[in-house]
Amino acid sequence: MSAAPLPKKVLPVVLGITSVLVLWIAWGSVCDPEAMWAPGHLSRSHTKVVSCSQCHEPFHGPSAAKCVGCHSEERFARGTTPEVGQRHLVFIREQRSCLMCHAEHRNR
Repeated sequence: MSAAPLPKKVLPVVLGITSVLVLWIAWGSVCDPEAMWAPGHLSRSHTKVVSCSQCHEPFHGPSAAKCVGCHSEERFARGTTPEVGQRHLVFIREQRSCLMCHAEHRNR
């Protein structure tokens, strides 16, 4: 069974639509990458974060090292209950991923 050939006018239309979509994605990625690719609004506790790169490593996502940059051992020791502080200190010292327990984007 053979397929019928496409009309000659279809290829330019498909290429034109594809080009517009690729240009729109490229433009949005350069002009406002965070709005273009963000998975959702941040949780209330992180609304002061102004840039994705404060938490995310390029092409690797969030890292424990970046979390500890803001959430240090000292901060947990003085700002939480002893149980919560101790649990977090273990995770910080072992450089475990905070994402095991925390989801910082509300939609994901």
